[in-house]
Amino acid sequence: MSAYCTRRIFRYSFTCLAGVLVTYCSNLSAQRVLMKNYSMENGLVANPVFSIYQDTKGFMWFCTPYGISNYNGYRFTNYTEQSGLSTSLVSGIYEDESGSICITLDNGQIDKIGEDSIEHNIADKLLYACRLYKQKDSSVLVATDEDGIVHISHGKIIPITQHLRGRSSSFYRLENGTYIIGGSFSKNDINVSSLLLTDSRGYLLAQAEKNRPSDVFNIYNDSRGHLWICSGNGLKLISTNDLLNGKISFLPLPAPFRNALLQNVVTDMLEDHYGNYWIATEQGLIRITPAGKLTRFTDADGLASNKIICLYQDRENNLWAGTTKGVTKIPLGGYIQYYTTDDGLADNDIQSVLSLSNHTVFFTTVNGNLQQINPETSVVKTLTRKTPGFFRFIKTHTGQIFVAHSSMRWVARELYPFDPETGTGKKIFSFDRDFFCVETDSVGNYLIGSAYGLYSFNPLTGNKYILGNITERIYDMVFDKQGYLWVSSFSGKLYQLKLIYDDNNVTAEVKNRTPLITGSKSSYLFIDSRGAVWVGTHNNGVVKLTPKDSGYKILPVPFKDGIMSFSSHISMEDDNGDFFLSSLLGLDKLIVNKSGKGKPYRVFNFSKENHFFDEAWSVSKTRNGVFWVATSSGLVRITDRYTERLPSPPVYITHIQTPQNTVSPGKHLTLAYNEGNLQFEFSSPSFINEKTIQYTYRLSGSSDENWGTPDNKHSVSYAGLGEGDYQFEVKVINHTGNASPAAVFSFTVRPPWWETWWFILFTVLGCTIIILFLLRRRIKNIRYEAEMKHRIAETEMMALRAQMNPHFIFNSINNIDAFVQSNDKYHATMYLNKFARLLRNVLDSSRQNTVSLSKDLETLQLYVALEQLRDKNKYMVTFDIEKSLWNADYSVPPLIVQPFVENAIIHGLRNKTENNGHLQITVSTQLPYIKYVIEDNGVGRKTTAASNVFKNKTSYGTQMSNDRIRFFNKEEEASVSVTDLEKDGKPVGTRVEVLLKVD
Repeated sequence: MSAYCTRRIFRYSFTCLAGVLVTYCSNLSAQRVLMKNYSMENGLVANPVFSIYQDTKGFMWFCTPYGISNYNGYRFTNYTEQSGLSTSLVSGIYEDESGSICITLDNGQIDKIGEDSIEHNIADKLLYACRLYKQKDSSVLVATDEDGIVHISHGKIIPITQHLRGRSSSFYRLENGTYIIGGSFSKNDINVSSLLLTDSRGYLLAQAEKNRPSDVFNIYNDSRGHLWICSGNGLKLISTNDLLNGKISFLPLPAPFRNALLQNVVTDMLEDHYGNYWIATEQGLIRITPAGKLTRFTDADGLASNKIICLYQDRENNLWAGTTKGVTKIPLGGYIQYYTTDDGLADNDIQSVLSLSNHTVFFTTVNGNLQQINPETSVVKTLTRKTPGFFRFIKTHTGQIFVAHSSMRWVARELYPFDPETGTGKKIFSFDRDFFCVETDSVGNYLIGSAYGLYSFNPLTGNKYILGNITERIYDMVFDKQGYLWVSSFSGKLYQLKLIYDDNNVTAEVKNRTPLITGSKSSYLFIDSRGAVWVGTHNNGVVKLTPKDSGYKILPVPFKDGIMSFSSHISMEDDNGDFFLSSLLGLDKLIVNKSGKGKPYRVFNFSKENHFFDEAWSVSKTRNGVFWVATSSGLVRITDRYTERLPSPPVYITHIQTPQNTVSPGKHLTLAYNEGNLQFEFSSPSFINEKTIQYTYRLSGSSDENWGTPDNKHSVSYAGLGEGDYQFEVKVINHTGNASPAAVFSFTVRPPWWETWWFILFTVLGCTIIILFLLRRRIKNIRYEAEMKHRIAETEMMALRAQMNPHFIFNSINNIDAFVQSNDKYHATMYLNKFARLLRNVLDSSRQNTVSLSKDLETLQLYVALEQLRDKNKYMVTFDIEKSLWNADYSVPPLIVQPFVENAIIHGLRNKTENNGHLQITVSTQLPYIKYVIEDNGVGRKTTAASNVFKNKTSYGTQMSNDRIRFFNKEEEASVSVTDLEKDGKPVGTRVEVLLKVD
């Protein structure tokens, strides 16, 4: 058995002729994919990895000739002979019916790895396993050395086929019950075949010719029903129909598989969820797309080694490649694919990209080439080449597409129409100044954003002139859906232009919209499908401007909300209505909240999640979820797998350390009073990008039971925990902010002897008399203090009424006297009637702590009416009282908001020089509150405070009302909000909001 494992792990004796390799490599594509390597430097027990397994929890296991490693996304846990295994040479791994990890070893034993220990030789006899296949019922079928195919269940090894002379490295069971078994089989110690066809009991039906194929490593059945043979002399395709008829024959390989590298050692293969074939060879990893495009990846592309031993695809569609120098992970979730000069691109530095359909993508390089690529075949074709020079696509709001050309990057001097067949058509014009952007209007004018201003240019008449007197350097421009032209400048300003046409001339009304982006400097502009204007900035994310009434609703998305770069702009809107933000650090995704509740958006760091950190110069969409990005490292095709919508992965507590030992997470722990020091480690089996997993945790029973701030830390320590029952909980927070179910561990810290029940009982009995005495004394003091507080509150209420009534009565009598002196009997009588009713209401209310709401509102209306008469209707008063309140059975403190109304009249409206004052009093329900809003358009508090009359004076009525509201609501701070209304920096009134709690 040992000789077999040694041969399987280190079997790399086949090489290709140098001339064949040169010819082969010239036809290969080296499109880059994102890879991450794990080796002994990261904690792997050994670098050669010949088998990979994912357990039911989702954690990864790697079999090596020097032990087995468990990787939980945070760290490796290694098991070797030194740590308890029967031997370090592991041949396979499986999970038994109870979910325990079992490993087959080179010495024929099977060990079980438990939470606290390793159980040796759990099977009823020795088993020399070569390859294991887990069945749906959790049992395991094993290809063995000499014993044929066996079945493992509950520790029992049951033969399925008869013994075979030689090792069975792999097998496949056909629908008629026969087996095709690959390996290395002998007769009289002479190798006779590597492929056998047997019946269900293992009796030979047919065998392949010697060395056709040689040394079968794996038999793979793909989604199309093809049976592939991975062998020492290449990849073979076997006829399933002939197997069913008892014969072994081979089919011609499809054209993409007829390659020199695939005629040498092929150790493994699999088919991913995109339909791509991945093939492990000694010269690298081969990928063949459904369209037949073959790509080779080597250590130059990031592989740990070119010598691939095995392949595995986990539940998140990550591809794992075991090599002689470690394991390589290729995330296939986001599926980011680079196209470079190795694929036919003229240069890796791409300036712009344009997609017109799902079948053709156009792009320009910095060395003056305009090329196209077919996404299905990856064939690259050059349409136009003009060096030295730079091409760049420009698309206008009318749907016209142009190609700008210049000898300098990012600027242009010439404009050509775009032709999908030839790249460019006949030149439209040459501009005598550098320009950065172009738009077209409805009458044939070209609007040109140049280094010296905004120009209008008519190629038919040759008219060229500055538009809107904008002479600064233009950054970008775009038409919105209302027909306005938005222009950003290099100085960071933002303009909105209304174009006016007179015959062949166009003029513009210009509005400076820079204040809308408050403190930000504008860059690229974008109009979304709903007509909103998105302004990219140089210094603080993006700003959304949505047309509303005669203005714009402003929605900033600043850097502090999680955007990777200060300088960002919207580059694309996907089919779900979400937005991609481009920057020199990569891509962010702005997820729009379509529920209408909570924050209108959230930021998802697309690049961080998908390991994509190139400069995103230009972005273009082909179909839902697929888009292309121009970067300085190549042309990038991205399939958005909507990772941000995936549910949170599970989380597990993987390691618990106490001062004495390591504890199993599945057991309850009891600690002595001086052992309250623990460290918890936890992880989640999500391997797309381990660095982006966010954990939050808490310790129930401690002084702080709040959930912690989510972060990427995988461990937490607690020290000095006192006696009590504790429960540690940890969750994973995904990209939507949703949490996974918590992983929980409970433990108890025992109290010291002086905190035991008998000691506490003795202490309680000894202190009973003292406690009772102190308690009675304390109760007496509390009653006395409560009585005093009640009297104080009642006195304050009476003082408030006493303060308000004489003051108001004095003013009212003066007003009546003024009407009598002026012989105005009508107004004197009317004023007197109202005053009498008001006085009666006030006197009635003064005997009660609360009055009905309708009564209080009636009193307030009488008071306001009297003040209006006094001021000769200098201002207008409007009451907006919810109808249901007039009949509602609510009780409120009398005249609770009268001081605020009085302040609005005396200090706000009475001091206005004009007679256009307005007082709005609104009363509505906002259960469990009644909401009062007193709003005036008076001179404002700042003006009143600055006047000599009211300077350094305090409104005692207002203060008393605040205290009454606070006492009535039983709150620490009164629910009173005062807002100074301003317009253009000048006070235009005051708004007071009062919330009064009612039953």
